[in-house]
Amino acid sequence: PTSSDHSSSSSSKADTTISYLLDIACRDYDFLSYGVDVQSDGTVQVYRVSRGGFVTGEKVTVGEEPVEVRVLRSRDYYEARAGFSPLDLLKNPMILIAVVGLGFVVGMPYLMDSMDPEMKKEFEEQQKKSILSGGASTANPLQNFDMARWMAAKTSGKSAETSDEGSGGDVRRRG
Repeated sequence: PTSSDHSSSSSSKADTTISYLLDIACRDYDFLSYGVDVQSDGTVQVYRVSRGGFVTGEKVTVGEEPVEVRVLRSRDYYEARAGFSPLDLLKNPMILIAVVGLGFVVGMPYLMDSMDPEMKKEFEEQQKKSILSGGASTANPLQNFDMARWMAAKTSGKSAETSDEGSGGDVRRRG
């Protein structure tokens, strides 16, 4: 509540007004906001205010009349759950990718059979030259790399160097 003092020098008794903001909070509805002024002589004024607390100037009631509170709008707090739809299932990106991949797997042999022989021969030659075919002419040297053999050679080479050049005479080899 806010209090404002409207005292004049001619009156001996101070005339004070206490203002309240009536804002109703509800889950299902939004209500209009009202300002309530209670004066020291007991008169009550109710007026409509905007959401920011600014007075719109329209007095709703003066005195002891009942205040009619209006609903601004209803709120849908809970959202209705969507039902099952096979079309939504088909719109799923993972399902679409699986269907396209299955289409390629099933449709490629039919496509190859419908090619004329010259085009089929050119396609097979290009496929042999491709990196993906695994031909020996285009093989990557790292494809045949053996990590275990390389690590064994590195560790055995280092231990031999350290035992020959090491300063400690008490180093023993396990064999």
